[in-house]
Amino acid sequence: MKKIILILFSISIISVLILLTFIVVKGNILKPPNSFDSIIILGCQVKEDGSLSKQLHLRLSKALDIYNKNPQLIVASGGQGVNEPISEGLAMKKWLIENGVKEEHVIAETNSYSTYENIEKSMEILKSKNLSKPIIITSDYHIPRAMAIAKDYGLEPQGISSPTEPKFWVKNYGREVLAWGKYFLKKVVDK
Repeated sequence: MKKIILILFSISIISVLILLTFIVVKGNILKPPNSFDSIIILGCQVKEDGSLSKQLHLRLSKALDIYNKNPQLIVASGGQGVNEPISEGLAMKKWLIENGVKEEHVIAETNSYSTYENIEKSMEILKSKNLSKPIIITSDYHIPRAMAIAKDYGLEPQGISSPTEPKFWVKNYGREVLAWGKYFLKKVVDK
């Protein structure tokens, strides 16, 4: 019995390591975007004092770089978490405008609380504007799953990732492994 438990535990550890490797590699090897008509930025924590978390700032900086090269409509997607004084969408919109994005080029989507909802609600906004070829911007650990979800919604997404600071790797990649587990479980249950 002990041997079976040890084998199952070993298989679990190996599976997690393979999944982590997939996330790291996939998040850092993305095709350069070709034509796109919009930008979706997935939200991340806004601190209790209203300032942006480091991860959110990195995502926004990446989006600003893309926007400055090819100005397109931006959907800043994220609801308001329990300890957030403002929705992630509004915080992102404010930062983008303060950093030179035209106000009419930013829409704050403030009702999503998961990656699924970020994609779904952002696409509703884009469809209402007859836009269908977005670039999705999020952190490197998050981009593979965000792209998979976008594909599940029938899109052919392009993605650009912002880097994750090394001090956040264990927490964020570990959380993402669990999120992938939930993703695959949802796909099985929804069939």
